[in-house]
Amino acid sequence: MRPQIRVGKDNPFYRHGKGYVLERRRALNKVTKAVRRGLLVPQPCERCGFEGRCKDGRRKVHAHHDDYSKPLEVRWLCKACHHIEHLR
Repeated sequence: MRPQIRVGKDNPFYRHGKGYVLERRRALNKVTKAVRRGLLVPQPCERCGFEGRCKDGRRKVHAHHDDYSKPLEVRWLCKACHHIEHLR
């Protein structure tokens, strides 16, 4: 059997240390609330110009944070461009 307890860099879900997940989640919540209130308006993808929706009405353009400490400073990217941005 493989060891069950994996911490730090041994954990496959480890990202940038302890506070990363909490900071990311807070930024996502603030963006979601700002979109609902109308303070942020989703735009087409800034790289390719795509603006689409799923069959259930969800947007296919995501908010991307360059810095989680500035939660309302987002770039709007489609799923493909968002993935490319995270590979950089």
